Amino acid sequence: MQPEESSVIEEIDCGLVLDAVNKVLMRRAYFREKQRSHRRRERDGIHQLRKQAEELETQAQRLRLCANPRRMRSRQPHEDSDGGLSWHAIAALFRHETRLTLAENADLVKTLRSHRSLLTRMQLWVAQNDKVPVRVFVRLGDSYPTNPTSRHHQRSFDGRK
Repeated sequence: MQPEESSVIEEIDCGLVLDAVNKVLMRRAYFREKQRSHRRRERDGIHQLRKQAEELETQAQRLRLCANPRRMRSRQPHEDSDGGLSWHAIAALFRHETRLTLAENADLVKTLRSHRSLLTRMQLWVAQNDKVPVRVFVRLGDSYPTNPTSRHHQRSFDGRK
């Protein structure tokens, strides 16, 4: 081989090697970027879920407060000037809680009575409609053969004598 040919071959070989190395590096960069975007999407998804959970908890607390606002406010006693609770504040709080509890109890008793009334009416309806008439189907050919006179009538029904 001549020196010119070996340098051309080395240049071609170096070019092929560089192309192969570039392909490998580009492929690695592609997969690295793909992994980065995947991790970014996961982070964003987790952040979005946490934000949604906070919003739902806030909404749940707001709904709880709307469901029974008197009960939530009644649990916050008033303080005296020295920071302690006076017996007047405690007595007022107990009176208020007693009224709320009695009103809630009255509502529950009313609901219980309506449910009992409904239960009684349903039981009465079931008792009245418990016996549903059932139609009994009897095949004539199966019921006649035991009685000799019936067999005679059976033949006449068949058209044979």
